[in-house]
Amino acid sequence: MSDDARGRAWLLVGAALGVGLAVRGIVRSPRGTPGLPAGAVALVGDSPITRQALDDAVAADTESDPERQADPEVRRHALERLVDQTLLVRAALSLGLPTRDAKLREDLAAAMRETVAGEAVGQPPDDVLRAYEEAHAAPYLRGGLLRVEALFFHGCDARDRARDASEELEPGQPMASAGAHADPPPVAVPAGPVSVADLTRSLGPDVAHAIDALEPGQLTETVKVGDDLWIARLVTREGGRIAPLEEVRGSVLAAWRRDDDARRLRGWLDQRRKETRIVFREGPP
Repeated sequence: MSDDARGRAWLLVGAALGVGLAVRGIVRSPRGTPGLPAGAVALVGDSPITRQALDDAVAADTESDPERQADPEVRRHALERLVDQTLLVRAALSLGLPTRDAKLREDLAAAMRETVAGEAVGQPPDDVLRAYEEAHAAPYLRGGLLRVEALFFHGCDARDRARDASEELEPGQPMASAGAHADPPPVAVPAGPVSVADLTRSLGPDVAHAIDALEPGQLTETVKVGDDLWIARLVTREGGRIAPLEEVRGSVLAAWRRDDDARRLRGWLDQRRKETRIVFREGPP
């Protein structure tokens, strides 16, 4: 490898390591700041390294031995590494690598998306979560009359065969297409439509509960019942009710946060588009 190529490789590695740190405030560039800025432990050119950045780096280095976090040598080593990363990031930026290198550009954009969307948001009140659940009811419907398909696996190689069957099944594909991997079930799988109570009586509560939590077309994970395994698909659901928030709070909150993150990111981008001059070449891109 030539010296130029080797130098560019180091810059790419360093920039990839440092780009997330730069976006999160480890590398900032306040112009004209004399001396060491407040809250900084070092200044590399005009790029301060914050005490929080150093504390985070030390915590990562001592994860297996937290008592070493106060060790001056550990902190010095972490600080020197942050200085090296900052130098690499500054050089990468001066060469325009974040705009010229596709992988680095995506890493930088992903880090910025996480930073913008990941800003602290308070816990939404229950009425907000209930309204969200009602507006996005499909994942939270329970009960009603269900049509299902299921495969049963028994024996010492049951887990391997269940995995093979799951990998073969495409969305919308009949489960019978992977039936060669399965065993005859100990009870007939109800053709349906049947209630969750009927499924519970025939296939057991664990399998019935896993099916009831699905949206039509979805597959369960492998469900273990004693020494046996089941994989099932919810084909259709007729009727049903929205589950009480208390039963699905975790999944509702996670979905609400994902949508809220996307909304705030879109708002941030829209505002930057208003503030930034963007010109497109005429004609097809």
